[in-house]
Amino acid sequence: MRNIEFEYKKLNLSELHITSNWSLHPFSQHTPDILQKSLQTSGVLHPPIVKKQHNKYELICGKKRVEFLLKCNIPSVNTQILPKNTTIAEQLQIILSDQLTSAPLTIVERAFFIKLASKHLTKSEILSHFSNQLPCKKHQATIQEHLDLLETDTNILGMIHNNILSEQSAKSLLTMSAKDQTSISQLINQLRPGAGKQKRIITMLQDLSHRKHCTIATYIEQQHIQEILQHEGMNSPQKAQHLIDILQRKHTPSLHQAQIDFKNESLALNLPSYVELLPSHSFEKNNVFLTIKFNNLAEVKRKWSEIEKVISEN
Repeated sequence: MRNIEFEYKKLNLSELHITSNWSLHPFSQHTPDILQKSLQTSGVLHPPIVKKQHNKYELICGKKRVEFLLKCNIPSVNTQILPKNTTIAEQLQIILSDQLTSAPLTIVERAFFIKLASKHLTKSEILSHFSNQLPCKKHQATIQEHLDLLETDTNILGMIHNNILSEQSAKSLLTMSAKDQTSISQLINQLRPGAGKQKRIITMLQDLSHRKHCTIATYIEQQHIQEILQHEGMNSPQKAQHLIDILQRKHTPSLHQAQIDFKNESLALNLPSYVELLPSHSFEKNNVFLTIKFNNLAEVKRKWSEIEKVISEN
């Protein structure tokens, strides 16, 4: 892209045409706390970018900044005005670069950028111009995957954008009904489990609801799950772990029993606190692993001859 030479001009906010046409955050009406704090302490460090449109200036970048100024009754702002000969590809590049100055794009921001770009460019042109910066895979299916994400509820998009719901979980939700999407997202929003636990919870709920021939939303409404979610004596991480334990017990009862048996037999050995006994993953093999904690490598070296002797005798 060629070097764009902006015109810098102070404009009254009344001269601006404020729309969400070029925004990557139409799902959010909230000014991020970090941006709000920056604006309060340092003012507008990055002037909004505008484009001359008849007797107004269309706002291209900086909608949150301008909305904050309006809220504070500040009448004017310094702006950067795009040249008249700016191409649509250049304008999109500026929007992308402006967003990247604050942080890498979330998958939701990428999706809205691709939706915006799709109104003006072909899929091939989008991938050619922007795939390295988004970043995304250079095949056209990527475009559709991002656009499909935008079919989810606005609240769910906000959760994905704010890292409450992982990208992998979001992709799983795309295969569900709107009711199941809402039910799962509310569950995740309440418990706030990490990406790995989200995956386990969603996978088990999908399997268990399928076995009972009911929706995920109906399955979650069962009393034994609601008792966990409404338990006043547990915090969110405890509820998440308890839910996983309950779902695991119902999902793979034989595995759950194997875990109980292994735990009981391990306790019967009365191992010291610095020794840990672990089974193979999901008890897929008969192997067990004995871990001994040492204070440092020097201690291992001192005791290794004794350990080696015990091992060789067996």
